[in-house]
Amino acid sequence: MNESLANRVRSAAVAGWWTILIIGIFMMVQWFFVLAILSIRPAWLLSL
Repeated sequence: MNESLANRVRSAAVAGWWTILIIGIFMMVQWFFVLAILSIRPAWLLSL
C-alpha cells in the first residue's frame, strides 16, 4: 500500500517538474518573440 502511494507521489512530482519546465520554456520563447517584435518596431505596432 505504501509503495503504491510512493509511486503515485513520485509520478505526480515528475509531472509537476515537467509542467514547470515546459511552461518556463514556453514563456522564454514568448518573451524573445516580444523582444524581437519590439526591436523591429513595425508601423502597425506603433499605430496601436
